[in-house]
Amino acid sequence: MRKRQTGFVAPLLGLLLVLAGCTELADIREGDPLQEGVLACATLADCQASAGSCQKAAACAEGVCTFEDIADGEALPEQTPGDCARLVCDGAGKEKLVADAKDLPDDGNPCTEDRCEGTATWFVLLEAFSCYTGPDDTKGQGICKAGVQQCDENGNPVGICQGEVTPGLETCDLDLIDEDCDGQANENGTDCICSPGISESCYSGPEGTEGVGICHGGTKTCTPSGRAFGPCIGEITPKPENCAGQEMDEDCDGLTNEEGVGCKCGDGEVSNEEECDDGNQDSTDGCTILCKPPVCGDGLWQPNLDEKCDDGNGSNNDACLTTCVNATCGDGFIQVGVEQCDDANASNTDACPTTCMNAKCGDGFIQDGVEQCDDGNGSNTDACPTTCMHAKCGDGFVQTDVEPCDDGNGSNTDACLTTCVHAKCGDGFVQTDVEPCDDGNVSNTDACLNMCLNAKCGDGFVQSGVEECDDGNNVSDDGCTVACVWDPFWASGVQENLSSAKLTGSGWQECWSGAYGGGTFLSGVLAACNKAKLLMACRPVGSATLTLAAMAPRADVLFNCGSTTNCTKQSNGVGWYHSDNWSWGFAPGGESVNRNKCDSQPIFGTQTLPHLRLCWYTWTSYIYGLSGGNRCGDNNLDGNYSWERVLYHAN
Repeated sequence: MRKRQTGFVAPLLGLLLVLAGCTELADIREGDPLQEGVLACATLADCQASAGSCQKAAACAEGVCTFEDIADGEALPEQTPGDCARLVCDGAGKEKLVADAKDLPDDGNPCTEDRCEGTATWFVLLEAFSCYTGPDDTKGQGICKAGVQQCDENGNPVGICQGEVTPGLETCDLDLIDEDCDGQANENGTDCICSPGISESCYSGPEGTEGVGICHGGTKTCTPSGRAFGPCIGEITPKPENCAGQEMDEDCDGLTNEEGVGCKCGDGEVSNEEECDDGNQDSTDGCTILCKPPVCGDGLWQPNLDEKCDDGNGSNNDACLTTCVNATCGDGFIQVGVEQCDDANASNTDACPTTCMNAKCGDGFIQDGVEQCDDGNGSNTDACPTTCMHAKCGDGFVQTDVEPCDDGNGSNTDACLTTCVHAKCGDGFVQTDVEPCDDGNVSNTDACLNMCLNAKCGDGFVQSGVEECDDGNNVSDDGCTVACVWDPFWASGVQENLSSAKLTGSGWQECWSGAYGGGTFLSGVLAACNKAKLLMACRPVGSATLTLAAMAPRADVLFNCGSTTNCTKQSNGVGWYHSDNWSWGFAPGGESVNRNKCDSQPIFGTQTLPHLRLCWYTWTSYIYGLSGGNRCGDNNLDGNYSWERVLYHAN
């Protein structure tokens, strides 16, 4: 800092001469100014008022002001905000303007970045800017944070503030999150029990004990989560009473030394559930040595209380009852070693008669609900045997003039049936070592003949479901073989005009028939026609003559050709084909078929022996009759109800 002095001593002396009236002597004339740049002063305040913006008054010496220059770069107090410049001193008493990058301009538009280029202001358009719509003091607190808002090409804000998080409702979460952004977590809201850090009085002892005896409350403080209070600090809750120490109410029930350690009968203090305590060992006064008033059952015989006995054991099964009277039969208590029972009533029909002995069969008393009778005579041939149940068939005792027999064994295979009559053929029970069978009927077509002999082939009786025939001889060429089966009719190739009587008379059975125009499920047909040999045929409805017929083993008749056009299984002079989803039928042996669904006339050429071909249209396991080429020989029978399909089977 430089000091600058304005003027010198001579002028000051001249001034004094003027004051003394000697202005002429000093060659100073009144009204003449001081030398240029020199300021006169009487006090320092005169200099301060005249100091420049970059000077400060240093002194007023000899009537002249002395100034100091303010240091280079020191900012002046008066500045123009937002002009990118700062007015400072140059160290020589002058002002100068320097660039200030911190003195940013502000055009009030959030979509521009305000810059300084030297001392020039500059505004740059932004694509987006940081935004926040919540209260200013919540930004950056808790979960709250700023977002981003977009700007258009003209520098105008567009859209909304995206990504910002503003204050929400406070909850008492376990992570201690400040949702309302007030600088506090879990101070209120959902799940909050209390405000963290607050304290309140508490007591965990039983109701009615606080403030009684030694018991008093404590203080609990809300945990940081706000979801619960901490433990109750400083409380005292009830403890077991103690007679050994001071007379204090430790269990806080309002009583002292009424129970607990150190308390005993005979100490003169009523405690530990004592009813009295007179401190003596005399049980004949108002308080016994048990610290209770004398009562029946205390084991102390009190004649003055009209006790007959008192064993104090609580048992009614010995000689002294708990009522302190002697035990007797009929008192309702069973005296061990003396009585078997004692129901205290005068009835002899229950489980305990008046003898106080358990009721039993033969005692001459009928026990209700147990015995049907009791004559006490020991006989088993009268109406009441020694079982005390009314005599009946099956009890093993033959009741005189009532039963022919009674073996009581529940078996119908010996000489005496469970009906207590003697066994015989035809009674429906097989008598062991006497009868091979006995079905109790007069039929000779089942497994047991009416002579109680097992049915067999050759006995002349046809056993239903077992034999097809039984002519009672050993000849096999008479239609019924020695194996009792029909000798079925069998012919190779396709048969024409075959009598159905010829089939049924030789072991074949008609198992299914249905009109060509109708339909049915294959499963039901094959379930009905389940034997080893099958015969397919067709005829006018009601006719006794089969127009066409062919037979073969079941597996060949049902040979699965699927949807193959020319597929047959050659068997017994016939070409067979079957499918539950295409067609079923036959053609003469060695002939080709054209299974366009049913076997039909080919497009090119002619079909040989069409009058010997049979076909039934099938689809999805169903025999259809309305379409598909159903035929019987040359007859196309789709939708026809005058002709019918027929199946026979045989073993």
